[in-house]
Amino acid sequence: KLVIFDWVEIPVCHEERMVPFVDGVKSVAPDAQIVFWDTVPANKDQTMAKMEDQLQANPDFNIYTGCGSDMVLGGIAGLESGGRGKAVDKAPQTEYIVTIDGTLAELEHLVDPSSSVVTTVTMTPKVNGAAFWSMLKEILTGGPAADEPLVVDLPGLIVHKDCAEVAAIYQEHYG
Repeated sequence: KLVIFDWVEIPVCHEERMVPFVDGVKSVAPDAQIVFWDTVPANKDQTMAKMEDQLQANPDFNIYTGCGSDMVLGGIAGLESGGRGKAVDKAPQTEYIVTIDGTLAELEHLVDPSSSVVTTVTMTPKVNGAAFWSMLKEILTGGPAADEPLVVDLPGLIVHKDCAEVAAIYQEHYG
């Protein structure tokens, strides 16, 4: 059972992040149910309150994610304030949490053996920089036409709880 904090009106969040996430879950668990999937504020305090409300209204879920670090971190804070979001030796006790932006705070949860954050998707600076430089060159050289969409591929890097892997990625990108 999934709780998804989203910006359903923003395609990069809804169509490019949350829909593929749900599709992925359903590809391995076709009977997965959506407990909550809607727009929530992208503000940690308001998202924490939204998760606290969710825990009161319908606490029966075991997968949580949100579109962006403030949504996810606020939700984690709400789970923790309700006694959830915990793991023992990285084995989640109540729910699996997937984060999106791979911020330092998310990575701290990822490598903490008592946190139920199991994976993060990060878009590293080198990948983003190269993609946006390519887009800028395309714009400056006359393409695409004003009425054509400009598509930029920003592949995310899926990072698991392996501390050495996390350290190597962030050493490469941040020094």
